[in-house]
Amino acid sequence: MLFLDGAYVLAPNSTPCFVAVRTPTREELARLTHTIARRLDRFLEREGLLVRNGKSGTMADDTGEEGPMEPLLCGTQ
Repeated sequence: MLFLDGAYVLAPNSTPCFVAVRTPTREELARLTHTIARRLDRFLEREGLLVRNGKSGTMADDTGEEGPMEPLLCGTQ
């Protein structure tokens, strides 16, 4: 992935100008991570891919077939 340490804005003469930003703090990154996780959780639930069982959620599997990641998740080969 490519991450810019700033953003491009248009200068008064309409030419792009790069403006650097400061590095985010640990608290800001933690807050952003939690926001993304919460929104992704709600999206997966709306799409029927996350099924709630009490407070935790589990991923729904409509096919009944083992996926390519199953051996890794179960610790088997």
